[in-house]
Amino acid sequence: MRSLRFIIRVFLFLCSALSPAIGDQNLIELSQENKPILEAVEKYLNSISTLEAKFIQVSSNGDHYEGTLKLSRPGNLRIDYKPPYPVVILADHSYLTYFDTKLRQVSNIDINQTPLSILLEKQFSFSNSGVSLEKFKHQNGVIQVSVAQTNNPQNGKLTLIFSDTPIELRKWAILDSRDITTNVALVETTFGGHIAKEEFIFELPILDNTR
Repeated sequence: MRSLRFIIRVFLFLCSALSPAIGDQNLIELSQENKPILEAVEKYLNSISTLEAKFIQVSSNGDHYEGTLKLSRPGNLRIDYKPPYPVVILADHSYLTYFDTKLRQVSNIDINQTPLSILLEKQFSFSNSGVSLEKFKHQNGVIQVSVAQTNNPQNGKLTLIFSDTPIELRKWAILDSRDITTNVALVETTFGGHIAKEEFIFELPILDNTR
């Protein structure tokens, strides 16, 4: 199913790009005024212990998806897409796992093979190398940080969008190699709440073959 493949492709890029790191390969130079703001964004990201939100994912080619996201640092992430797209994506300390509940298919990727492992670690740092800063903008109460993978810029670009007072992640936008922009807006976001460990465990239901 093309739509499900598109969901997974977008999420895989998100896993890569949501581990932004600002190193020697930066394409722009931050002003002295903006450096403290970026440091504040890093501090904010490190303050997140848990995050729960609904999301709306809209692409410039007309695709539209909705679902829920749950993150618990360190090490756990869950994405549930709403019907008619029966996809659940889980990340733990070891694997990134995709469940297609309709086709009853499961796929795993070693978490250490994706930059997602950086996002889920205890300490988030902008001082590592790996992703280049392409754009930084702070205007009208909005902070925008655009990054691309240093070694694979053809994979696209991610723009993280924050409010500035207080600093809070509001949405992100992905520009992929086909010049398709995917916007993901977070809705009804809750930070620091309790998320049960069981939320990050998922097993395909056992089919009843007696009928």
